[in-house]
Amino acid sequence: MKMPFAKLGSAAAALALAVSAQSSFAQNFYKWVDAKGSTHYTATPPPKSAKKKGKVETYGWKNSAAPAPAAGGQAHPEAKAAAQEAQQAAAEKEQVHQEAQAALRQGQALSSEAK
Repeated sequence: MKMPFAKLGSAAAALALAVSAQSSFAQNFYKWVDAKGSTHYTATPPPKSAKKKGKVETYGWKNSAAPAPAAGGQAHPEAKAAAQEAQQAAAEKEQVHQEAQAALRQGQALSSEAK
C-alpha cells in the first residue's frame, strides 16, 4: 500500500520540479556602452560610468517573433519552415502542460481519497 504513495509522491515532486525549472533557467544579461564607445554584453550589471545601459531579453516568447513575409506577400521557404517548427514546438509544449495538469489532478484526487 505504501508503494503507490511513494510513486505518487515522486511523480508530484518531478512535476513540480519540471514546472519550476522552466523559469529558473532565465538569466539576466546586460548591454552597455563604455566611454570609448565599445558595446559590451555581460551577465553582471554595467558600471555606473557606462554611457548607455539596458537589459537583454534572452528567455521566453519575446525572442521568438514570427518572421515577416517577403515582398509580394510570399514568405521565404526557410521562414515558413521556421514558423511551422515554432508552431509545432508550441503545440508540443501545450500538450506536455496539459498532461502535467492531468497528472496533478489525478494525484490530488488519489491523495484526497487516501485521507
